[in-house]
Amino acid sequence: MGRFSDAIQIYQQALDLPRAPKSDLFFNIGVIYNRMKNATGAYEAYTWAIYYNKYHTKALVNSASILLDTRDADHMARAELRLNRVLETDEKNLQARSLLGSVYLATNRSIEALKSWHRVLEILPSHKTALYNVAYYYYKSEDGKDECLESLEQLFHFHPEYEKGRLLQGDVLLNKDGNPKEAKRVYEKIVEKNEKEIEARHNLCVCLFQLEELYEAENCFLDLALVVPNESYVTGNLLVVRKEIEKRIKLGTLKEERKAILDEVKDQNIVFKNSPRVTRDDEEILYEASQEEEDQSEDDDDDEVRLLERAERIHQNFLDVVNNKDPNLIDVKLQQAVSAVKDLTEIRTHLSSKRGEKCDDEKSNEKSDDNDEELKKKLLKLLEELESKL
Repeated sequence: MGRFSDAIQIYQQALDLPRAPKSDLFFNIGVIYNRMKNATGAYEAYTWAIYYNKYHTKALVNSASILLDTRDADHMARAELRLNRVLETDEKNLQARSLLGSVYLATNRSIEALKSWHRVLEILPSHKTALYNVAYYYYKSEDGKDECLESLEQLFHFHPEYEKGRLLQGDVLLNKDGNPKEAKRVYEKIVEKNEKEIEARHNLCVCLFQLEELYEAENCFLDLALVVPNESYVTGNLLVVRKEIEKRIKLGTLKEERKAILDEVKDQNIVFKNSPRVTRDDEEILYEASQEEEDQSEDDDDDEVRLLERAERIHQNFLDVVNNKDPNLIDVKLQQAVSAVKDLTEIRTHLSSKRGEKCDDEKSNEKSDDNDEELKKKLLKLLEELESKL
């Protein structure tokens, strides 16, 4: 900041010199103010430059850009006047013509805006801003989805890595084309190159949710929540995903995820009633039991696996948060801890009541009781680990 102030002071001193090029000196002062994010100071300096040279092209264009950012009606009229003055002497000035298109769009003259950008592209087909603006124009149009995607393809032909264009492409595919699979690919490429791009990361999570890749969506939102813990829309979406997972666990419809839990349980030597089993055609399961025993044992196994799976998830979700060192997450950690202990205790109680219901058949169901005991031991271990973190 000190270097900028020194530079402004030097230029201001130079203004007092005989035959000083005042328009250029004021323009340079405006550039420095602009780098300091001081739009008011920059605009004032550019205006002085125009005062000393009413056709100072760069001052006219830069000041018009500042006016455009305000979106004020009076400022739009002044910006249009300055840009047209540039085009009076240089009709092929692409920056001025492209900005003029943006002024037209901001003042609800969309046809004039489109013509202005197409004129730019006639002169320079690879002009990045004009290509993007044409695509954005169609994006805002009610039925312009296909034209928007076509315009973006033209943009990517010249500028394949243009992140702003890729974000718009993902938005169109996800929200207008209803194609989360293709949108996911777009957002994955953006995040791969720039993991700090929050919009792309968030929309990637949304794609995973719409594709019903629920556990991946949960992890995606959880990772993002740890990066931006104060963004309520992220934590809100994480809650939506977790509620959907809980609902489907209770219904027993998360087949692939449940298979992973079953594999983990086998590794820990927890044996279910109907083991072993044979898989045929990847769908039909054959058990070594009568039909009556099969129906009952399948229900019991499914219930036990769902409870264990839910316990594992609660435990892991808690650890994901509590192991993060961000001091801003202390309230989140406490809330997660209280919720996790409550939920795990409820599951443990449910398993205990299930075992009580089987007491009358204890002799014939010793193996089943052993299974319940193993599940309870595992659950108690999870609960103890969780409470030790508090």
